[in-house]
Amino acid sequence: MKTFKEFFQLGVTKPSKYDIQNYLNGLGTRLMQLTDIKKKIINHFKTIKKLELDQFGRKVLSFEEFIPEKTEYYLDTSKDNTEKYVANDGDYWYTGKIGIRGGDQYLKFAATHGKDSYFEKAKLKKTTPEKLKKDIGFTVDFKKLYKK
Repeated sequence: MKTFKEFFQLGVTKPSKYDIQNYLNGLGTRLMQLTDIKKKIINHFKTIKKLELDQFGRKVLSFEEFIPEKTEYYLDTSKDNTEKYVANDGDYWYTGKIGIRGGDQYLKFAATHGKDSYFEKAKLKKTTPEKLKKDIGFTVDFKKLYKK
């Protein structure tokens, strides 16, 4: 189990230069090559790329942050209601549901339990969020995938 500090360093919050330097100091890198040190740090924080260290691998010079986009969107051509809109984040499958916010309708993605085998065998057509929004014709909540 991760400690509270490790949980927040693994991509929940943005790592600072201080966080990366602190991790590097505790790594014990005297016998490691520079490329191995960089790989280890990038794998630990998961939201950084283009990490630059000094020539000895002891000081963080710069890095870039990025947010990995791992949600994929699909159309299930066998359905004709909102359940034809399908999303997968690698762990769960989500189907489209209608929600109401402030009197306006929007499409949200809610977790679908026990249907992994169905989605893996179904003829899903991969799509982009832009095409999905255009196809639906009203607001789509891409920011949150609902577990319930």
